[in-house]
Amino acid sequence: DTNKVNLLNELSYQSYRVGVFDAEMDFAKKALALAKKLKWKKGIAKAYNSIGGAYNDFGNLSKALDSYKRAFKLFKSIHDKKEVASTYNSLGIVYDLQGNYPEALKNYFSSLKIREKIGDKQGIANSCINIGNLYYSQGNYPDALKNYLVALKIAEEIRDKHGVAYSYNNLGNVCY
Repeated sequence: DTNKVNLLNELSYQSYRVGVFDAEMDFAKKALALAKKLKWKKGIAKAYNSIGGAYNDFGNLSKALDSYKRAFKLFKSIHDKKEVASTYNSLGIVYDLQGNYPEALKNYFSSLKIREKIGDKQGIANSCINIGNLYYSQGNYPDALKNYLVALKIAEEIRDKHGVAYSYNNLGNVCY
């Protein structure tokens, strides 16, 4: 049954990727219901993350924050550092969208610190991209450039072609 929870969360994510947001929410809520029935904390937390993503996609940022905070609390209680870091990042994105840049940066840097500690290179690159994007949107091009270069170096190191292309695109925006 835990595999079914994981599958429902994955279907939620894939629905997001193809832009079918109603299905994204539907799969996430089904995952939550089953995970609660199983009393599986990690599954519940992942479902709350999926629900947070769906609310974010619907533009309901207050409900997205609420869902991410629920996920964060559960991930922290089971000491899942990688997921705590990922949820910090998701919280940062919502705060960024709300225009609460100090809180967004605080969450992005919390995510980055954990990812560095656990050696999650892909996560480090993602955090640097988000930090760079926030700096870029504020016109802080030197700090944006610094973070994009870190992300590029890591993407090249781990042979992430998408990450390399995305980093070069961001660098082009700063240098334009």
